[in-house]
Amino acid sequence: MLRPATKPSNGVLASIGLPSRGLALIDAVKAGLASAQFKQIAVLMGVSPLRLGQCLGISNSTFYRRFKHGRFSSEESDKVVRAALVFEKAVELFEYDQSLARCWVQTPQKGLNGQTPVQCLRTGVECQTVGDLIGRLEMGVFS
Repeated sequence: MLRPATKPSNGVLASIGLPSRGLALIDAVKAGLASAQFKQIAVLMGVSPLRLGQCLGISNSTFYRRFKHGRFSSEESDKVVRAALVFEKAVELFEYDQSLARCWVQTPQKGLNGQTPVQCLRTGVECQTVGDLIGRLEMGVFS
């Protein structure tokens, strides 16, 4: 017998100690995410922190410098938060099963021209495109 999915009390951002929305999230992004938070988001998404940085368009040298310093810039933090929000949508798509969402974001998708969702997180437009694909899948449109 299938049990109905229950929504967890917090989302991806809240699970790593960040506010989910609003002015507090804006302030956190402006202050820059700690490297530990970056690492936690990467782990939740099932990719290495370096791979996530590459997918977000952060050069390897900048990535290592930020990790050594302990904090990412506000622009880089904005990209990380956008990626985390896309992953949160994927988790919702799979009825809050993070392992299925991790698998999906790493699997080439026809609706993304054969790219994986994690490869399409560099810009806001790409994140919106992945979000739109998730919306279509929720509605049963498999394209």
